[in-house]
Amino acid sequence: MRYFDQYVDLINKKAVYVSEPTELALRRVERYKKEYDFKQKESDKRINFIESECSNTKGASGKLKLALPQKVWLETAWGFYKQAEVTKVNPDTLEEYRATEERRLINEVPIIVPRGTGKTTLGSAIAEVGQIIDGEYGADIQLLAYNREQAGYLFNASRAMLSNEDSLLYLMRESNILRSTKQGILYEPTNSLMSIKTSDYESLDGTNAHYNIFDEVHTYDEDFIKVVNDGSSRKRKNWITWYISTNGTKRERLFDKYYDIWIKILRGEIINDSVMPWIYKLDSVEEIHNPDMWQKAMPLLGVTTEKETIAKDIELSKNDPAQQAELMAKTFNLPVNNYLSFFTNEECKGNAEQFDLSRFKGNDERHARVVLGWDGSDVNDFCSCSFMIPDGDERHFYNRKYIPRITVDNLPSDQRRKYEQWETEGHLIIHEKEYNDQEYIFHDLREFMTENKIFPIAFGYDRWNAREIVRLVEDYYGDIAIEIPQTVKELSSPLKVYKTKTKTGKVIFNDPVAVFCHMNVVVKIDGNGNIFPNKEKAKEKIDVFASQLDAYVAYEKLKEELSSYFD
Repeated sequence: MRYFDQYVDLINKKAVYVSEPTELALRRVERYKKEYDFKQKESDKRINFIESECSNTKGASGKLKLALPQKVWLETAWGFYKQAEVTKVNPDTLEEYRATEERRLINEVPIIVPRGTGKTTLGSAIAEVGQIIDGEYGADIQLLAYNREQAGYLFNASRAMLSNEDSLLYLMRESNILRSTKQGILYEPTNSLMSIKTSDYESLDGTNAHYNIFDEVHTYDEDFIKVVNDGSSRKRKNWITWYISTNGTKRERLFDKYYDIWIKILRGEIINDSVMPWIYKLDSVEEIHNPDMWQKAMPLLGVTTEKETIAKDIELSKNDPAQQAELMAKTFNLPVNNYLSFFTNEECKGNAEQFDLSRFKGNDERHARVVLGWDGSDVNDFCSCSFMIPDGDERHFYNRKYIPRITVDNLPSDQRRKYEQWETEGHLIIHEKEYNDQEYIFHDLREFMTENKIFPIAFGYDRWNAREIVRLVEDYYGDIAIEIPQTVKELSSPLKVYKTKTKTGKVIFNDPVAVFCHMNVVVKIDGNGNIFPNKEKAKEKIDVFASQLDAYVAYEKLKEELSSYFD
């Protein structure tokens, strides 16, 4: 592999630095070289076409010159082939039979790179290859984005390439071989159409595309990717879906779902050799301060972006949290929740692999002892009760959350679907009461604790809208209620320790609603460095985080008295 071997040689010589996901991708290609057929001629044909016939669409005019990393991505995608077993039909007897057929190995290529890496121009060039060079009849090329404006960037860049008078594309346009129609750009010899599609397009499930190019996947709220891929995989032999995106600042949305899958594929946790992710990012936030490491996130640093520009952006963002978040997500490809978020993306996950539900089940000989935390919220919004079990330095949480169905039914469609999914998965109780009747909630909690032989030894609560639940708890379980004043003095120090525990994997839960709530936590910071959860600034719910924090603070306040219950 001409370009791949050259790239690896530079990395081995420490002339180029790459991050962990990129290293995993390179090892993956090394394995491909041993297990599959590689055809240099096929990749060279397409790369040479781009450099000889495609032009720059931004900045300097003239023919497009691919950088070495770009050539590696394309060489890998277009060069590997496998032998696939397929079902065919004998035209004379109409009988089915099994046969072996050569096909391209790779069908999906995620390219996750920061802004300033020529994503739009590269996507347009890839589209031209699929339409003209691949030789596929009816090779429809779909330029996909969440809205028409975003998809239009790729389409307009492709049209711009037809204006380079020194290129074959220009001659094709002049001779009407390659022409614009109402549907898109049509290549007459193979009847191949390049067109725009968006998430709300009426017939995505009927697509029959040779290439699908998804632009800026981090902006998507709903999953229309699977529908598109299913349509292509059923009908095309050598289809490819390309995902070209930065990391973005929308967390726990569609992008994170696919990103997690791509990382698991690179790590070998999911086996799928038809997907070849290229993910460029810094390995840690600290590397922002080391210009030598910037190349890990920006493979085209010095080609499309200069170090001086990045250094200036860092300096300008020092007193602007929003600009810092933009810089981290879109320049260094580090996942961030939003510019005010208190917890990092990783911290919000609650070290879920360590969660053990059996901790919250007792037996006839010994009940499971827990500290409860309560956040009542509004009468028709989330109510959350957290069950906490301390174990050494660790704090394990199980949560029960309640919300009226009438509230859910009146939510925007995407939010309603999310809540209903949580209900289906058993993570949220959507009840038929008109409001969060605390007597109803208490009886549900009591039944749950009785069934699982759980005994509460403390009940930490925020006094707002908690009078009834406190009365019911103390009538049944005794004098165990502990008010947690929602003040800076009361919460600042415990919140800082709680944050440290999440960072070191000592706060443990396995609950998507808790993940969602932790991601929404923002804080106030006073002149003395004290911090306080800022519910007014949180764009979404933080109730499960609040109930976990109340349980945590209640235990810390009476630790000497309560710790013996957990020995």
